Amino acid sequence: MNCYQRPHLIIMIFNLVCMAALFFLGLYCSVCTAKRKPRSRRRKPGSASATALRPRKAAWVRHRVLALKEQHGLSHRKLADLFNQLYFAKTGVSVGRTWGRELLIREAHIALHRQRELKHSVPARQPNNRMWGIDTTCVTDGEGIQHIVLGAIDHGSRLNLMLLHLKRFNQWTLLGSLFLAIGQHGRPSMIKTDNHPVFRGRLVKRVLRWSGVGLRHSRPARPWENGYTERLFGTFKHSLCGYLIADAAQLRVALPAFQFWYNVTRPHQHLGGQTPQQAWLGIDPWTTAPRASHKFSAWGARLRGMVLRH
Repeated sequence: MNCYQRPHLIIMIFNLVCMAALFFLGLYCSVCTAKRKPRSRRRKPGSASATALRPRKAAWVRHRVLALKEQHGLSHRKLADLFNQLYFAKTGVSVGRTWGRELLIREAHIALHRQRELKHSVPARQPNNRMWGIDTTCVTDGEGIQHIVLGAIDHGSRLNLMLLHLKRFNQWTLLGSLFLAIGQHGRPSMIKTDNHPVFRGRLVKRVLRWSGVGLRHSRPARPWENGYTERLFGTFKHSLCGYLIADAAQLRVALPAFQFWYNVTRPHQHLGGQTPQQAWLGIDPWTTAPRASHKFSAWGARLRGMVLRH
């Protein structure tokens, strides 16, 4: 019988041949793969992943970079430049921009922890009358006229040393008010101010130098470096909300009331619950019982507290 008369037989033979060919091809490939040595995946010493952090920097470097980020809020480029300017000449350690960016991405939770630590950290207690903070603020009365208020605070006890209304603010009025406060509370070792032209005046520098008082200025655009005075004015402005100052005469009457309330009746958190006056006089309210006490109220009951007489 002719094979062409049975096409299904031809198809069956063709399928068997193809299956045999595929079987031998797979067997050959498996034998060749088993004889080939596996490729080494060891990374070269100079190579590095584009996203992985290599533990080549010391712990203090990472900690300091994160601290600079939280203090100044810089980008990773400026952060690397600032770190290198601060520490490269001294320690020989530098950081790159890519490394700084990867550090901020990888340790974002640590940066958040660091931010909370800096926010809630308690500053170290300073001796009384070592450094004063001085600054000015403005108060707007009912007629829309702005009045200049000069304030000073002791960094150690947080005592509000002066809170005065000035008709004119210049070097002479600053020195006059300052020496009145020095005559009442004693001479400080250092005075810290911002970069107002009056505070940086030549007359102020010379007179304070002759008097044996140092003068220190905060860096430009960094008001938090004079934070004790800024906190004093923040409390003052918050208490002033809703209390209308009609004119300069009422302002001059209102300032001593606030100063008394701030120094005598208001406990301070970072003083361990002491008032600034207690910290200034060295009175421990937990071991010394008050001889008398009475209530205090001013500014339409916006300033309230208890006066303790020791």
